[in-house]
Amino acid sequence: MAAQHCPADMARSATAGPAGSGEGGAAARRVATASLLAVTVSLPCFADEQGTTAAQTVRQLRQQGWTVVEKTNRSEKLPGLPPYENLTRIVSITTYSLVRGDKTITCEILYDSQRDLLQENCADKAR
Repeated sequence: MAAQHCPADMARSATAGPAGSGEGGAAARRVATASLLAVTVSLPCFADEQGTTAAQTVRQLRQQGWTVVEKTNRSEKLPGLPPYENLTRIVSITTYSLVRGDKTITCEILYDSQRDLLQENCADKAR
């Protein structure tokens, strides 16, 4: 299995750029860095069985042979955050249960409409 790395590691390699890339390349690297930093903030990282750091997402787990056996969607209406307390803030939550062999992992993907923030968290689930 090829080693996977955290988005922070990808940001470092993506922003390195080729030698002599000039001013245009610097602007492109700044945009790429900003995009990757937004993803880095929302993805959890942990060490796999080989000790390398990996971000686990539903997509990555499916690529590793995990099967989605259950998917549920729900939305929560919450009051807005200051200074928008009068607006309704919607948090959409999608929960996935994935299995491979005798192991089960549960992942939650949360989207906060006011913060425009997407978070994905996965954890082992005892059977």
